[in-house]
Amino acid sequence: MVISDWITLLGIILSLGTSAWSLWQTNRTLKQSNKLELLEKRFNTFQLSEQLYEVIVAEKSILKLNENYQEVNPINFRAMINCTELESLRAVIPNPFDVYENPLNYPEAQNVFLKKISDLNSRANLSNFLFDEPASKALSTFIKNYADLLDGRRHYAILLAQYRKEEDRYNRGHQLNFGNKIDHYEFLEKHTEEPKIRKLYLEEPIRNLQRSFDQYEKARESIKDQIKLPNK
Repeated sequence: MVISDWITLLGIILSLGTSAWSLWQTNRTLKQSNKLELLEKRFNTFQLSEQLYEVIVAEKSILKLNENYQEVNPINFRAMINCTELESLRAVIPNPFDVYENPLNYPEAQNVFLKKISDLNSRANLSNFLFDEPASKALSTFIKNYADLLDGRRHYAILLAQYRKEEDRYNRGHQLNFGNKIDHYEFLEKHTEEPKIRKLYLEEPIRNLQRSFDQYEKARESIKDQIKLPNK
């Protein structure tokens, strides 16, 4: 083989080596970029779950029904939305879901509220793919159950407003005046499905949130460990 052939061969080898190096570097950069993107998504999701967690730590009354729940807000709704992620709900919902107000009377608030609930559920589902088990399940379930209780409160308010109208019709139909109207609690107990909807939309979601809060609390350190950029 003449010198020119050796030079040509050397050029080919160098060219292949350069190409291989370039591909390795490109692949390494892409992997690093993917790791950074994953880290960012994990951090954002953890930031959400931590805000909800801190809300409950600061106000444990969220995890129980208020006394006289049929006369006042049955859960501490204002405390539940007292965080950056949910602050938009403060601005659009007047006296959040007070039993004297039907949420359906505020279509703009309904729209904003339902979009936020959808966003929470989407991020809960996404967390299943971002974190490793069992931490991912604890985080996902906690966010989802938090959203379920918020939305359950909305459903309860809508139905309770409907029952109030039915109670008024009942009193008028039986010609009952202010002095001898049927007791409000008696009407709810005997003439509506309030006990059933209370269990469905408030009591069960509260129990679910309590359990998922406990599980999330146990998984927090594992989740934090996953919000680190691997060395390789």
